[in-house]
Amino acid sequence: MESSNNIDIVFIGGGIMASCIVNAVVASGYTSKDNIGINVRTQKSCDAWKQKGFTNTFISKDDLFKKVQPKYVFLCIKPQLYEEVCTELGNSLGKHNGPIKFISIMAGITMEQLRRSFNNTVPDYSITRAMPNLPCQIQRGTTLLCSTLKSDELSVIKEIIECTGTVVEIDEKYFNVGSVLSGSAPAFLFTIIDALADGGCKNGLSKGDSLKLVASAFNGAAEMILQLGEHPMALKDKVCSAGGTTIAGIAELEKHGFRNILIETVTASTQRAKELGAPK
Repeated sequence: MESSNNIDIVFIGGGIMASCIVNAVVASGYTSKDNIGINVRTQKSCDAWKQKGFTNTFISKDDLFKKVQPKYVFLCIKPQLYEEVCTELGNSLGKHNGPIKFISIMAGITMEQLRRSFNNTVPDYSITRAMPNLPCQIQRGTTLLCSTLKSDELSVIKEIIECTGTVVEIDEKYFNVGSVLSGSAPAFLFTIIDALADGGCKNGLSKGDSLKLVASAFNGAAEMILQLGEHPMALKDKVCSAGGTTIAGIAELEKHGFRNILIETVTASTQRAKELGAPK
């Protein structure tokens, strides 16, 4: 990918997901560390980023935007902070020349809410919502996207995010549940993987070997669904021979309501996303 010539990508927030995107963008060669500006809340975080070579890291938004003229601003902050941070951004960017493309990864905060935050302070801007997931850390992530931009205007944002993996565009009305199925699901799967590995450990296999076996099985099973396009239950039936070990385990899952637990897990997380975006 071609590297940009100016510092034109800014990250508000320097947490885990911001780190995933920043590191992937640099590792892919899309841009350099000098072309990225980062705003963080503590001196400790600021020092840590600078030690990694990101010299355009600042605690003060005013100081950051004196140094950089961003075209793309990623909002990588907790949704509970969005009103405070958007007010600070509006004050800092009010005199900025040129259009700014905001990309928010905040759960539950809608494009309309962000528009209301910037309408009276930032003269020329657009809003895109993105929801990356943790596998972006190894460039195997999936990021949901919805935007007010036309497809040709969205192309650079997609290029930036595709450094982390794949991009899936989705209607905003499905963004909360989509974010759970993509952004939250790795945590659910890590929990399931760990529980299965504990089962292996309980029955005599080391935890390390159990984790390798289960993680490899998850990886292969997921690839089969993606590559073959078969329904998961059809694939499950291919493993379950009559009177065998697998169907005995499946019966135990069904007895304890495993499927319903997962369904309600998604519902609970989706509801929480709605709560985070609800007016205070």
